Amino acid sequence: MLRKILDKLLSRTAYTQPRIDVSLSSDALYIIADREDMEALFEHVLENSFEALNEENPFIRISSSIEKAPPHSLTVQVFNTGFPVKEEDVERLFSPFFSTKPKGTGFGLAIAKRAVRKNSGRLRIKGADNAGTRVVITLPRHE
Repeated sequence: MLRKILDKLLSRTAYTQPRIDVSLSSDALYIIADREDMEALFEHVLENSFEALNEENPFIRISSSIEKAPPHSLTVQVFNTGFPVKEEDVERLFSPFFSTKPKGTGFGLAIAKRAVRKNSGRLRIKGADNAGTRVVITLPRHE
């Protein structure tokens, strides 16, 4: 699913062609969740990453892991080299109609947050040491 979404986003000529590192742990490849919700979640998160990229060093890293302690949730991290998110904007980013982009609608991350919550997960965004932004998605594993 991630590869399909990346291919779709990369086909849009408006985006800078970034270096993309996909490093998915072999034990953290699959979850039981609503497919449409997950597609919406990852498409909006990745689209925001593409839109925020630093043009001089366009880089996106997608990684996954399983938490070592119970409940052993799946964690997916999406890092981009764009401008770090401002701490005062973090919670507002998930509100409809709020956008830090001149032509943004403010719906993408609101939809992503709803999709992850419908599947009992969490979505967090934080600046990454003045070098980019990290999105952390945590979803329950059902074994």
